[in-house]
Amino acid sequence: MFWKIYFCFLTVLEFVALMRFWERMDLSLIFNSLPWVALFGFTFEKKLWRKEFWQVIFYLCVIYEARIFVNDVFLHSPHGINISMLIGHFLTIPMYVATFLYAFKNNSLWEPKTKK
Repeated sequence: MFWKIYFCFLTVLEFVALMRFWERMDLSLIFNSLPWVALFGFTFEKKLWRKEFWQVIFYLCVIYEARIFVNDVFLHSPHGINISMLIGHFLTIPMYVATFLYAFKNNSLWEPKTKK
């Protein structure tokens, strides 16, 4: 139940962010949308693309998020840590956990179905 509530909550946040910051979207749109799709697949147990695809996406998105986090929190803010940015980054942690679980631990979803 947690994952369904979190998915709905994050969907609303993503939609609001898209409406508010559409003109400034770049790679962040891709790197935020792909883990969100993995979160959907994990939450609703849907097989989307291939397991190996999501494993690569997980690593790429975590590296991208870490780079953005360091830039936002430590380099870009001359007046100290921006609390709203910090909260935003922490709100995405469950999404990356779900992406990891979807790509690496959800083996029953990725195993071929056997007919009896």
